[in-house]
Amino acid sequence: MVEKLYSLTWDTADPNTDTYGAQINYNTTGVVEYQNELQPAGKKIHWWSTQLPENTPQSIGYGSKLLPQLPRNEQYQLVLDAEIEPKESVGILVAAYDEQNQLVDEKLELTQELSFELSDETHDYEIALEKFNNEKVTFRRMYLLPVSLWDMMTLEPRPPMAAVDLLPRQDWGNPEETGNLMIRTEKRVIDATPLEAETLNHPLRVVRITPKWSAERLADVLQEFKDHYHLHNVTCWSEDAAAQKLMSEAQALMSKRK
Repeated sequence: MVEKLYSLTWDTADPNTDTYGAQINYNTTGVVEYQNELQPAGKKIHWWSTQLPENTPQSIGYGSKLLPQLPRNEQYQLVLDAEIEPKESVGILVAAYDEQNQLVDEKLELTQELSFELSDETHDYEIALEKFNNEKVTFRRMYLLPVSLWDMMTLEPRPPMAAVDLLPRQDWGNPEETGNLMIRTEKRVIDATPLEAETLNHPLRVVRITPKWSAERLADVLQEFKDHYHLHNVTCWSEDAAAQKLMSEAQALMSKRK
């Protein structure tokens, strides 16, 4: 069985952001710092949707910014990787709409985790960050995953490593066992990472690289993964040629370090 872990980023060119009166800093690492003293409580800061924004022409490029059409009547979990100042001053909102674009359901939590389920009535839905008495948001990433995966694994964002770690909730036992490391090239605003069942019995790290990554940096991330979880062996794999090449170079570099 294959589970999917969705990763939502905040794109600089996405119109789904309340920019009026806002001070926004888009970091080259993908981190977004947002402040808006003029914005009243209850306004959306940024949002993702299954629908194209108004007056936005259909294009191949925008497809990567649309939320997936999730199976109905199944539980999903959202995890927000961000710094909120003050705490609990930004809510996660999920709003569902019917074919006439009428609101049929919504759920809001002033936490950084939220579970939700889409009903058969749902035609489209959106996920939003909603302001209350917020002074600043430092956004890194939002994760969307099925509750079936959430029940099996804890999710630990590792921003310095440009990675997220998934750890079995049950003790994985002997440190002699193997950890798994997946290397993905960062290409899409909303990225779907397929996770094979056999990779979920041990610690798993998903690393997202860009063309600027060096073999030395990837080797450091791999070594930190092994050291942090006291692993003796790590199985690495990737899904595209560029990531595969970088992974081979990093593994060769690690062999020289021994």
